[in-house]
Amino acid sequence: MASGRESVSNGAVAGGTPSWVRVWWVLVVLSPWLTSCGRGQPDAVEASSKRAAVEVRLGKPETRTLAVTLTATGSLVARETAVVASATGGPVISIPIAEGSAVERGGVLVEINAGDYRLRLDQARASEAQAALALKQVENELAARGGIPFDPLRQRAVVVAEANRGAARLEKQ
Repeated sequence: MASGRESVSNGAVAGGTPSWVRVWWVLVVLSPWLTSCGRGQPDAVEASSKRAAVEVRLGKPETRTLAVTLTATGSLVARETAVVASATGGPVISIPIAEGSAVERGGVLVEINAGDYRLRLDQARASEAQAALALKQVENELAARGGIPFDPLRQRAVVVAEANRGAARLEKQ
């Protein structure tokens, strides 16, 4: 890519051909046309020789800084790509990063509305607490019946309460 500035010296154009090459090219291209212009008209040759001389000023070659602008069409291809996925879905609340900025692995890219998920988590916690209380109640009832050793595998109500508690724990995760 161009540095944005090029220097010119000895009649050369920045990034191009020297000026004497361009002059030579113009003479080669225009010479057939110029030589054929006077055919059949002898007065034209005489009139051109009678014209006044044109003043030509020569300058000293110098080095200058030129601003260079490059316009191009095409498409861009990223050097690196990443696959981004969410563990859950929902409405997006905010995007806390700027487009094109670097991010760390595990960093927050998009904030999703967690209202529904918080309600389900609270519900799972309440279900777990309710199942734990039901289990404790059954244990107390069995202990009050005469000191029979408590074996949860033999009591239907305890088994059901333990299953509900396990299900609530799974929901919470």
